[in-house]
Amino acid sequence: MTSVSAKYIKFIQTGLDLNEVESATEELENENSGSFLGLIKKICIHEKTGVEHRLVLKIAPRDPAIRVARPIALAFNREYEIYSKILPELENFQTLHKISAPFTGYARFYGGSIQEGDETILMEDLSFKGFKCHNEYDGMNFKHMSLMFEEYAKLHAASLALGYKDPGKFKELTASLEQNIFQIREAKNPERYNLLRQTVTEMGKRAIKSNKQAERAHKKFTELFPDFWKNYTGNPEKEILVISHGDCHPNNMLFAYKNEVNVDPKKICFIDWQLSSKETPIHDLSFALCGCASKEALSRIDDLFGIYHKTLAQNLREFGCNPEKIFSYEDFHEHWKRHFLYGLYRGQMTLKLILMSPRQKQEAAKFPSILDILANDSLSNPTFTQRMQDLFEILGERWLKH
Repeated sequence: MTSVSAKYIKFIQTGLDLNEVESATEELENENSGSFLGLIKKICIHEKTGVEHRLVLKIAPRDPAIRVARPIALAFNREYEIYSKILPELENFQTLHKISAPFTGYARFYGGSIQEGDETILMEDLSFKGFKCHNEYDGMNFKHMSLMFEEYAKLHAASLALGYKDPGKFKELTASLEQNIFQIREAKNPERYNLLRQTVTEMGKRAIKSNKQAERAHKKFTELFPDFWKNYTGNPEKEILVISHGDCHPNNMLFAYKNEVNVDPKKICFIDWQLSSKETPIHDLSFALCGCASKEALSRIDDLFGIYHKTLAQNLREFGCNPEKIFSYEDFHEHWKRHFLYGLYRGQMTLKLILMSPRQKQEAAKFPSILDILANDSLSNPTFTQRMQDLFEILGERWLKH
């Protein structure tokens, strides 16, 4: 470990309201400065009083070429807004209404910067509270997915209640969240994103070609998806809209467990809020289901739906809202049928990227773009093929029949 630079010491002291620091050390968590995250530093602060603070500092890439090629400023600005403005507002709203089981699934935020070229996010290091990622090579079982759906229900309930009880405030709070980062980028380069969707469709077709039932479901997906995508943002006046997490990648879900064998999760926290926006709750749920769930969890989708809506309805009632009027179970199913293709699309990309073997990931690092990775079958493997077949078999049986 090395000493924290004076620049960040001052930043940290302000964020944590510290007076006298005895020692401050840092350790580089990753060296992938070309990612959305840039550099991740783990920081340990010791006050002279003996109090210890464990922090994570996210530093945006500085390389001009990377910043032109990727939406770095957009990503950090969005996450900064979520942590500094929106999550505290939801927390205060839940406290005001004395919600018995509020949404708390996020890290404490201690400050940051959105100065162009010097973006940073400072937050607590959840690993020192026992949180860890689920093994990305294994689909999450029903217990993990239940906890995830329950926590998303709490987030969505707070959004829905705020929008219902104080629509003016909700509109003002979410004014900058009308589109996610990829929607903003797609408007500037629609050809590239059209190619991305075609690449994902073809990738999926090749992955499930040996399974007739999955093939039929994928064919239906291929028929429905182009029209769905043209309208996937829907008509805001007719849609149920919430503040979403947005990036439901399995590595963005941190779990704390009841014991050391990592079998029974007791708490979940969502990290990486760069893709958060104002959208249908089905985007979070369908993306999480398709990108994270094991076959066992997929087969219990009705149970997951029940857990989600029971929690949502309970919290809405505690806010003084009528869930049957705002988002009934029938409404939920109708929205799922209209919007789940979004998660099926995003989930396919996620599965390809996370299920590559270590050797395949080394090879993928040499490819110039995500399009090349998705199109290359040498970067697929039997685990990816099986997860794709499970996905289309189970969801296809319900919602992708001819």
